[in-house]
Amino acid sequence: MGALSFVAGLHALGVHCGKINMAQAAGDVARLRTQLTRTGGISVYQFNTLYSTAFDGTAKRIQSQPDQAKQGCAQYEQLAERGEQAAKALGVTRP
Repeated sequence: MGALSFVAGLHALGVHCGKINMAQAAGDVARLRTQLTRTGGISVYQFNTLYSTAFDGTAKRIQSQPDQAKQGCAQYEQLAERGEQAAKALGVTRP
């Protein structure tokens, strides 16, 4: 589930950079969780564990590496496009 980790990390970066807020991230997470667990390929517990581990880990790296975080913020739009591709790879659609 590397794509899920990427999306979670992108959410953490987006929140840090002010590109998205926690409510937007939560909405995406709810949609992802519903779509991915509906197929039976992953349990809700597995999803929550993978997502929160990736989100929290990225948030900690952002705090400990401010110069890299600035670079990430500058590249956010490009990374967000990759996030869309990762979501599609997971079979997740936007409403």
